[in-house]
Amino acid sequence: MRKFIVLLCGILFSMSIAAGTLEVIDLKCEKVNTGGGFHPHPKSPALTPTVYINENTVSFGSELEGFELQILDEDGVVVYSTIISAGTSLVVLPSTLSGDYEIRFVTDDYYYYGFITL
Repeated sequence: MRKFIVLLCGILFSMSIAAGTLEVIDLKCEKVNTGGGFHPHPKSPALTPTVYINENTVSFGSELEGFELQILDEDGVVVYSTIISAGTSLVVLPSTLSGDYEIRFVTDDYYYYGFITL
């Protein structure tokens, strides 16, 4: 079943690229402010993951398993969130979201963020 889902995602990516609707989300990385302890050599991820959006579908690689996907409005309020479970490579955002948002992929130590328009 997992191989089928991966194959299906690959086919969808190919179709989206051919149609010209697949967009890369430009992500940046920030350290989560834990507020405690001295860390002389803070570590951050070496590579920023590649994340795509096609209308209201966000797709990504397995390196984001376990992260929380958050959508924030212009006031910084989380209007949607979900945990990315193992084997998940895409999330369909609610069709009720419309406008400009910040997208975040959050873990305990750091988060990736970018901006999307739905």
